[in-house]
Amino acid sequence: GRCYTPAAVGCMPLYYGPECQAAWERFVAKLARRYGDRVRRWEVWNEPDIDCFWQPRTPSAADYARLVELTAGIIRREAPGAKVGGVCSTVFNDWTCAAVPLVAKDVDFWSVHAYGIVPEMARGEQRDPKGRTWDFAGQIAAVRALFAAAGRPDVEIWQGEAGFPSWFKADHWLMDGNREGYGCEEWQAKWLLRRYLTDRRAGCASTSFYACADICRSYSMATTTQAHPAEHGLLDSRRGYARKASHRAMSVYNATLAEARFVSSARIGSVIVDTYARGGEELIAYYRPDDLRLGNRAPHAWKEGDRVVPRDGVIVDLLSGRVYRRPDVLPLSDHPYLWRRTAGKENCK
Repeated sequence: GRCYTPAAVGCMPLYYGPECQAAWERFVAKLARRYGDRVRRWEVWNEPDIDCFWQPRTPSAADYARLVELTAGIIRREAPGAKVGGVCSTVFNDWTCAAVPLVAKDVDFWSVHAYGIVPEMARGEQRDPKGRTWDFAGQIAAVRALFAAAGRPDVEIWQGEAGFPSWFKADHWLMDGNREGYGCEEWQAKWLLRRYLTDRRAGCASTSFYACADICRSYSMATTTQAHPAEHGLLDSRRGYARKASHRAMSVYNATLAEARFVSSARIGSVIVDTYARGGEELIAYYRPDDLRLGNRAPHAWKEGDRVVPRDGVIVDLLSGRVYRRPDVLPLSDHPYLWRRTAGKENCK
């Protein structure tokens, strides 16, 4: 009777008495028995560090650690060999510093949620305690250091949830004061590509994009309901699940880089240059990490001083999938292009 929704979204089971805790234990045990032969990785709770998913009290690292210890024990008992992880609604904050030492003994992976306007940078409210420039890779390194200090350097760091809508509701928390309908498919598609490359650069063991399809109904959390949530999907649910530009971008990424091994990264002026290997093939992705809302103010050509990209092979536009014969002047944008060598014929423009 004290829950906002019948599903008790965001209501922490250890706060509602022994009967509720026993029901949680039975629920977890049944889930693990039923799906343990198919689901090998289990993440405990969702964004336990923020009020809207941690009710009826305020977020507590100590209480979250109790929930993880209890839940992980049940899962491993019912599904031997399963991996269990913890999670934070952001990448690095005070709650992370308090929670990691307490949960380190019970988790195999730690999932961060990497929302933000510029994928390569931290959100504004996330501060480096030592006052340094705070980017995503730096945050991930700081999380790893916390686990290492707790005696668990083996814990994998995942980017477990991140996204950028193609349509924002008014006054969206990410934009703060935006108008209704702000955003576009192109921004979302570019953000997706840069998110994936940034996660690879930071050494995340897993990456993701929220979400497959737009939520086309009201969405309730622990204390509030959104009538028309921001449209995060690769598919437009209101237009018969039509494919957005981000769906195309993900398809191109999967065809070119998903199975490649990250090798190294460098900054050449304002350009990020990442090197990958796939079999015996070298792949080079490059772009300018500008704020997408600036409308691509980067120059449309990058004059090649050093031999950053070799002269043979082709250039692939990861946004559109178009393939270009190696130009004398490299195209440059706020989304990634990819150089790859090819011995055969290409469908080139």
